[in-house]
Amino acid sequence: MMNTNEVAIRCGEHAFTRLQKLLPQQDRLLPKIYQTTDDQYIIYWDSIRWFESSDKGETELVKAFNRAFDYLEERPFDQEGNLLPGYEFEFLKFETDSGDYQYRSNDWEVRICMEKSIRLPEKLKELSPETGEESNAYLVTFMCGTTPCINLAIAKTKEKVKEYFANILNVKESDFISIRLATEDDKHPGIPVHHIPEYPYVLHIEYSWEHKVVLLSEFDLEDIFYVDDDGNIKDR
Repeated sequence: MMNTNEVAIRCGEHAFTRLQKLLPQQDRLLPKIYQTTDDQYIIYWDSIRWFESSDKGETELVKAFNRAFDYLEERPFDQEGNLLPGYEFEFLKFETDSGDYQYRSNDWEVRICMEKSIRLPEKLKELSPETGEESNAYLVTFMCGTTPCINLAIAKTKEKVKEYFANILNVKESDFISIRLATEDDKHPGIPVHHIPEYPYVLHIEYSWEHKVVLLSEFDLEDIFYVDDDGNIKDR
């Protein structure tokens, strides 16, 4: 089995804008995004294969970020050799099995470091990897016919979640049971996760373990419906 890496990137605003465009579309490769109190950004993967592997998505991601690091180490400087504001970055990769690590930076200030694992700065505000804006996780419970459905939604506000489920997923007002902030205990394998941008709406659903929607009922826990490539729910 191949080793995995823990990876953290700390960067300024202009470097973040450049790096954010390289983030993949596959949900499983999306990182955590944080913002510090002094407007630095943190891009963080707790487990990823940060090397050329048989996985095409991971390999393309690593190559793209390495090219961006090459640019940031060489290009964004003035005639006196001073780094332009907002282009600072540091990259730290930690190999979880061997303990080896790689560090790259164009900034004299060290803000991310390693103990037994990567330690990120404190007081971080998590942002959406797709919009770069602050987001929350909500647990949405609603009726699908006679069966209660449980979904997770990542969005900026509760109102945006309700608007999305009503307008895009056609959930009637009378079918909503509850919308509340999700806890870690709510994030079970198999529950659909909807990433809801501010605008425009994009139907973007991930499944933490298997490509299916699980409908939970206190009477029958075997009601499982599959989703085809067009997003349509099909009987098992």
